[in-house]
Amino acid sequence: MVYLSLMRDSKYIGKPLEDVAMAIGAQPNMTFSGRQKASTISAYGGQTFYAQMTNDKGTLLDVKMAFIPLDQDLWATETQLISQNLNAAQSATLAEAVRGVGLIHGK
Repeated sequence: MVYLSLMRDSKYIGKPLEDVAMAIGAQPNMTFSGRQKASTISAYGGQTFYAQMTNDKGTLLDVKMAFIPLDQDLWATETQLISQNLNAAQSATLAEAVRGVGLIHGK
């Protein structure tokens, strides 16, 4: 599953992107791994943070959350909730869908 969203919150102006991700992206049933890497969506740079969470059915999911700063108080996010039981074809389909995500932002 892939969620795309825009978030605006002036409380996080000037805060490190990791603080924004932990505050805005965190869910009660999510555990961040501490792992992160640089990422881009349509040439806009940001960071991807990794976590695990258990959904309401008790299934453990891997979580990848990309946070892309667009303005001092505006972030685009791409969150992937990934079943640990995906087969190779399903993983390839997910990767292809995510590659098709684009971002247009006028300043």
